[in-house]
Amino acid sequence: MSCIKKTVLVTMLLTWFIQASANSLYSDSNYVSLHSDKKKLSQGDIVTVLVYEQASASTSAGTDTERDTEISGTLTGTNKTRRAGLDIGSDFSGGGSISREGKLIASVSVKVKSVLSSGDMVIKGQQLIEFNDETQFINIEGTIRPSDISPDNTVLSTRIADARITYKGDGLLGKQQQPGFFSKLMGWLF
Repeated sequence: MSCIKKTVLVTMLLTWFIQASANSLYSDSNYVSLHSDKKKLSQGDIVTVLVYEQASASTSAGTDTERDTEISGTLTGTNKTRRAGLDIGSDFSGGGSISREGKLIASVSVKVKSVLSSGDMVIKGQQLIEFNDETQFINIEGTIRPSDISPDNTVLSTRIADARITYKGDGLLGKQQQPGFFSKLMGWLF
């Protein structure tokens, strides 16, 4: 055999041996298709929740009551007759109505707390905003599906299962919206 043929044969054998023992870059657990719509996130990854919540409710009630009681009696003695009577009545008429509307628009980045066996993700996060002596807290938790995550890594709040969205404000405006002591006392008494 010629020297060139031996070199080619050895090179081919070495190439085949190296390819046969190489580790694959493919991992079935980490595979995400390049044309897939699903976004695969892991625990600790961040996704942005776009909060668009609107709620309205109204209720009304009316009450009318009337009660009359009459008691009378006569006491007769040897010299005098005495008569007594008592008439008690009460009348109540009341009504009320409540109407509330609320709207919350925000974007909050939250962390993936865990990935369920179905591939759905449990998320949780909060945002604290302080300005002009006002403090606002937004807390979000729930479960999202990978298919609901858009290509820009956002998910709508209406797509969160078991959603718990809390918005609280503390400061001068928040305190002004609460009833005063006298109003609370009157509400408690009546």
